[in-house]
Amino acid sequence: MNDPSPPRLTSQEAESLVRSVAQIAGADLPLAAGLRAAAEEAASTRMRRALRHIAGKIENGSSLDQALAACGRRVPAYLSGFLHAAETTGKLGVVLTEWVENQWAARTRWREVVAALAYPFISLALTFLLFLFLTVTVAPVFKKMLTEFQLRLPLPTKVFFWLSDVGMPLGLSGLAVVVLGLVAVRLFGGRRAYSQLMGALPIIGKLWYWSGSAEGLRALGLLVENQIPLPQALTLAADGISDAYTSQSCRELGKRAEAGQPLWEALLRTRYLPMSIIPVIRQGEQQGTLDASLRTAARMLEDRIRNRSALVIQVLPPLIFVLVALLIGMLFTAMYLPMIGLIQGLA
Repeated sequence: MNDPSPPRLTSQEAESLVRSVAQIAGADLPLAAGLRAAAEEAASTRMRRALRHIAGKIENGSSLDQALAACGRRVPAYLSGFLHAAETTGKLGVVLTEWVENQWAARTRWREVVAALAYPFISLALTFLLFLFLTVTVAPVFKKMLTEFQLRLPLPTKVFFWLSDVGMPLGLSGLAVVVLGLVAVRLFGGRRAYSQLMGALPIIGKLWYWSGSAEGLRALGLLVENQIPLPQALTLAADGISDAYTSQSCRELGKRAEAGQPLWEALLRTRYLPMSIIPVIRQGEQQGTLDASLRTAARMLEDRIRNRSALVIQVLPPLIFVLVALLIGMLFTAMYLPMIGLIQGLA
């Protein structure tokens, strides 16, 4: 018996499901029977229902990507897109297995960066909240008291009062404008505009841009290696890439390739992907080894990601902690120096 309605999977559950499909297809097992067997060992009820539902859909004639798409809007569209691309190659198990490995490697790199930066940024956020609390609650009372005693204020105290009166409101207003701008870009510009904006950010922008480009090159290399014509491979890859900007770029490049333009020339004219990979792509097209060239270009970008990630992890946390120390030191001196002067005056 099939479930009357599919479960609404999260993106993580959907990727876990695709990993199960890759393992079953890679072992050359009948897909529907393998999914039902995997359902018996699934850790959660939702995954068990999803595996059984997809097995039933396949037995009733649906394609794998159609069955997964029926599991709800929370399943990323690119997962269904890449399943369709993998089925098109005729080597579902091989293509899916490599794709899952590539996705896992990319996520591992991002997790390392996030894990390394999480504690410093949390410390900075807590310090900022403390600073905000003191400027709102303590600074006005403290300023009034010091004014009544007509004490000469040291520089840290003047800076603290300026931040309380002017700097903090301006900073909060600027932060609100930035947040609203990001929301507006996401709502009105769509996922592509948001992804393009993220790629332009300082420090992590290049990581985002190179990561999306490497994902696209890996997906395209997989399809070209399996004898999918380049225009169709670009279109299929566009549907199976999680980064919206790279996805749209592949779609535009597919139109140019269909019109007869070499990929390297299309990249040169559009500048969608990093320009440094163009010589590698050009050599591959001229020598008939485009699939290997695409993989080489992806490895080049992945090496850059590793190097930039290592630099960010090494440099940014110390800088953040220095900033935290400066803020705490300024708070301490701004509060205690006038008190010392007041005590000396009373003595």
